[in-house]
Amino acid sequence: NMNTTSTQKGRYFKFRLRLASSDNQTRAFIQGLEIKVQMQKRQETGADIVSGASTKVITFNNPFFTTPAIGIAAQNMATGDTFTISSKSNSSFSIDFSDSGGTPISRSFDFVAVGHGIGQ
Repeated sequence: NMNTTSTQKGRYFKFRLRLASSDNQTRAFIQGLEIKVQMQKRQETGADIVSGASTKVITFNNPFFTTPAIGIAAQNMATGDTFTISSKSNSSFSIDFSDSGGTPISRSFDFVAVGHGIGQ
């Protein structure tokens, strides 16, 4: 029974199990092999971004391995103002702000995107 833990960086990993015995009368028997991969959590942020009165596309510096969770802190919002996040992917997201009547407006916002690994 062998437990080994290490941290590695890479795009692809190849695993090999090598058995050695000095007794040629013994036959190897493997009951199981388990490899657990945990990708490191990472985040990207943006502060005081002005949306403009149309769709604002935010592209991450490095794409995530999977689509991240996104948090928005909107500033200078008036009663009834809303925002909508769309086209969320591992590399970007879009955001639109509108007033209570549905008219597109410009607002400032901060964002935090939290996900795992780096994708392509």
